Amino acid sequence: MEGYFKGLKGLRQGDTLSPYLFIVAIEVLSNLLDKAAEEGHILYLPSCRKVKLTHSGFSDGLMIFLNSDVNSLKALLDIFYNFYMMYGLKLNPAKTEVFCAGMDEDSVKEMLSLSGFKRASAAAALNVPWMSRICRRGRRLEFATTCV
Repeated sequence: MEGYFKGLKGLRQGDTLSPYLFIVAIEVLSNLLDKAAEEGHILYLPSCRKVKLTHSGFSDGLMIFLNSDVNSLKALLDIFYNFYMMYGLKLNPAKTEVFCAGMDEDSVKEMLSLSGFKRASAAAALNVPWMSRICRRGRRLEFATTCV
């Protein structure tokens, strides 16, 4: 094969190249999240600052850890918009849940209104084994977004 060829349609599910392209795209999202935290656009959770933890990926979703700050949420939404513009992969707010702890109810309502996300129960957050250890040790989990 020689030269450039234009794809008329996207890859189909089951295509052998599809998982590799998805990994490349998610790696870009991961780098965008890390860079935003390093530049101070997204504030780390206090318990995640030392190890610079902003997110954790799973086979069926992504958990993002943010401090309970409206500007961090706005920066996160900007990252998802830019990611959508780059790859065409769009976050579905109806399938996205926010777990809030240590926040007053007005702040929670503002974040839910701004994002369009649903509120997750504490039980949903505790389904992740290491998350349950963080919560049981009394560390404040202030804002975590789970994208499924």
